[in-house]
Order: sequence, then structure tokens, then C-alpha cells
Amino acid sequence: MVKHIMRCALPTLAVVLFLACGCTKEEEPQAKAEPASVYMKDPAYAAAKEKVMASRATIVSAREKLIAEMEQMVADAKAKLPGADDATVKAELEKNPAWVSLVKRMEDANVAYEDNLSSAHKLIGERMSRKTISK
Repeated sequence: MVKHIMRCALPTLAVVLFLACGCTKEEEPQAKAEPASVYMKDPAYAAAKEKVMASRATIVSAREKLIAEMEQMVADAKAKLPGADDATVKAELEKNPAWVSLVKRMEDANVAYEDNLSSAHKLIGERMSRKTISK
């Protein structure tokens, strides 16, 4: 009787195990996010990025000119006051209305640069958070 049970149970058990192991549900492949390089080819994004970069180039150029003017004024003030320390030169420059104007314009240029940088970060963040490409 044990032999009879073994003859029937063993093949049945083998078939059940075979079916249990071989019949797993295949998982659907998950949609992969598009790589950043695909986003960078988006025409709307590229145009916006180009606009931001052109604006930044203009701001940087203006800042460089202001820096050159400021350096020239500092050199002129040091030439007028030989042997003067930085505090004395600074006090002399602050009396000059042209210097005050340059300082104000430099502050404005720095604010414009920071705004431009902020808008660039915002543009990139918004673009990378989207999942589709505008056509």
C-alpha cells in the first residue's frame, strides 16, 4: 500500500511543484523616464534656455565694464593720495558722485545677475520635472 501511495503521490507532487514554479506572473516592464538629453532637445526649452543665457551674457558684460571703471577710479584715487590706506581711499571715493553712481549700478547689475540665475534654475527645474516633451 505504501508503494502504491508513493507511485501516485510522487508524480502528482512533482507536477504540482513544476506548475507552481513555472507559472509565475510576468510583471509588466515599467515605463522608464526619458533621459535628460531628450529633454534638452525640446525646442521650447532650448529657446527659453537660449534667452536666459543671452540675458546673462549681457549682464556679465555690463558688470565687467563697471568693474574696469571702478578699478580705474580706485587707481586714480590711490595716485592722488600716495601712501594712503584703503579706508582713506574708500572715504575719498565715497565723496565722488561718479563713484556712488558706479556702486549703485554695480548693485543693480548684481541683483539682475542673481535674478537671471534664479530664473535659469527655475526653468531647468520645471523642465526636468515634466514627463513629456512639448512639440
